[in-house]
Amino acid sequence: MAERLSRRQGLGLIGGGLCAASLPARAASADPARFMTGAALYDHVRTYTGLGEHRTGTPGDLATADWIAEVFSRAGLETEKQPVPFRYWELGECFLEVGGTRFRTDPEFFPLGTSPEGITAPLRMLTDGEPLEALAGSIWLVETTRVSMVVPRALREQAVEAGRKGALGVVIIVASWTGDLLGRGAIPPAGDTDWQSVPIVGAAPKDGDVLKAAAASGTPVRLVSTGRDVPNHTAYNVIGRWQGTREPERLVIVTTPQSGMFRCGGERGGGIAQCLGLAEWVAARRPGISYLFSTNTGHEQKGRGAGRLHQEIVPPPEKVEAWLHLGSGIGSYDWRAAADGSLERHVGSPGAIRNFGAVPSLVPLLTKAFDHIPGLVPQSERFEGELGYYVGEGYPGFGFWGANAFHHTLADGPEQTGPELQEPIGLALRKALLAIEAG
Repeated sequence: MAERLSRRQGLGLIGGGLCAASLPARAASADPARFMTGAALYDHVRTYTGLGEHRTGTPGDLATADWIAEVFSRAGLETEKQPVPFRYWELGECFLEVGGTRFRTDPEFFPLGTSPEGITAPLRMLTDGEPLEALAGSIWLVETTRVSMVVPRALREQAVEAGRKGALGVVIIVASWTGDLLGRGAIPPAGDTDWQSVPIVGAAPKDGDVLKAAAASGTPVRLVSTGRDVPNHTAYNVIGRWQGTREPERLVIVTTPQSGMFRCGGERGGGIAQCLGLAEWVAARRPGISYLFSTNTGHEQKGRGAGRLHQEIVPPPEKVEAWLHLGSGIGSYDWRAAADGSLERHVGSPGAIRNFGAVPSLVPLLTKAFDHIPGLVPQSERFEGELGYYVGEGYPGFGFWGANAFHHTLADGPEQTGPELQEPIGLALRKALLAIEAG
């Protein structure tokens, strides 16, 4: 059952780790567009990233749900928190210690943990043609070359088999665009089952040279991956409703994923900011049609929260006029290689969103609304992520998905986007929603 919050009850949520000062005060101006300025949107990005890591059900995710519920409630929306039950790994420590230096790692899900003392054994790589039996009594170091949120199936099967043949653990140097640690919290095709035969963790490419040197010399290392298995944990979607004043039967839905790997500034910041800004803008305008806003937890858990929303809350497609989904990478900066081989930020256009999809009936309207943003042209040939799910179910959907260079990494902070990129996108979204309202 969803936890409904009146506007007055919602104000009390700031006692759970947030203070009133962390929420921007309403401006003196009565113009609803004040909620969609670049500065206002970027304030939401900074608050979101400041709440910590956003994996589903973590303290950071739960605090984020409380904060969003407060924003919705204070804006004047009918607000509720929808429970999303799932199996949770309460992450403890996860590192590989080499010669007294600890390198942060991240467990493959669903994790198989170690004792607090960890596993001490030689680190070893296989040479071409060597059998998995050669890894007996050691920790296998292996490397991927393709950026992926989950371990490729063939390597996953090899890692399991290596454990059965005597390996004590597996460390995978996981490819990333920047060399930073790529979060491993995504649920693989195996789901949240106990598929691992030994602890398997991911490591950062930037640490690869040190780890490979240790493996070449057979240096003993210590692998620690601790945590607590919580079979029945609860995270929350946050839902805000506006009841139309003249045509309440007409409904527009606006959703965005709430959870992610780490701070998620470029990955989730733009979507969260645009969703909250639009919610405040809608409530201040008091439109004649109805709106349903939802920030969905469980994105990396195979879209668990989005599925729950669809099962329990949203009406069938024929009762929804449009569904805007604000996916990943909205308004994130572009990056390019510098002369020294490092990455430098390139302040490109807001079209840094990699993909913009819409059902055919909405393409003309959206093309006009986004005509001031080069590179953002809606198409109807391909949909991915949660938007693909909604469109596949027959909903009249449109929205974004994509990634920036720091997607899913520890380095994905608020600096991966900026007010000058968020404001033009917010303007286009307002134009699109006004056109939908006008019919």
